[in-house]
Amino acid sequence: MFYREIKTAWQDGKVRVGLPAHGHGTNVTIEASGMLGLKAKFLSSSEKSLLAKAAKADTKPEANSAK
Repeated sequence: MFYREIKTAWQDGKVRVGLPAHGHGTNVTIEASGMLGLKAKFLSSSEKSLLAKAAKADTKPEANSAK
């Protein structure tokens, strides 16, 4: 329902996506303040998973960066 707005806010740095440690479950937390925080509570588990995938892809180092 609010996925696009939350993802855009995450890309702008207004929302934090908390990923679980490797091997410690699949719970993804979405941290935001104000209306964004309220809207984040209404994200479905599949929408949270999509945000987690985007966050994981954003944190992986690029293959060419070691050169």
